[in-house]
Amino acid sequence: MTPLWVIVRCRKEVWLYDFLRARYGGLNTAFPGIRKVADEMGVSRRTVEVTLARLKAAGAVEVVNRYREDGGQTSNEYRTYFTPPEERGTSRN
Repeated sequence: MTPLWVIVRCRKEVWLYDFLRARYGGLNTAFPGIRKVADEMGVSRRTVEVTLARLKAAGAVEVVNRYREDGGQTSNEYRTYFTPPEERGTSRN
């Protein structure tokens, strides 16, 4: 279920928020690559990137860079939040 504050702030982004929570990582974190999400959702990579940026700006998703032991970057971690940022004690993540 998508919290009302996410729907109000970013209606067009609800599909990606729900997809990340339901398909990857259960309720809190997800690790899919942008290309994988785009392929599974049938949209362009750019659509996923723009939508993630909007969710991040709204405080619904936090993007955390992840790295392999050799220092190379791997897919990001996406942390989804059910509680609005103002109730978590931060303005934006």
